[in-house]
Amino acid sequence: MQDYQSGSINQQRLHQELNNWNPKLRFALRVSGLGLILLLLPIAAAVYNYCVGHITFKNPPFS
Repeated sequence: MQDYQSGSINQQRLHQELNNWNPKLRFALRVSGLGLILLLLPIAAAVYNYCVGHITFKNPPFS
């Protein structure tokens, strides 16, 4: 019984720790997500411009 009780106490402590860390983790994830998007946007724009440029140069729309 004692092992079970200590286990449940540890679980409660773990849940408390997780609840304390949740906002920080969410903030970190949001910041890293924004950073990734900001990093990927120029790359995506460059690829898009490259593709569209090549397509429009090969097949001009107003010919």
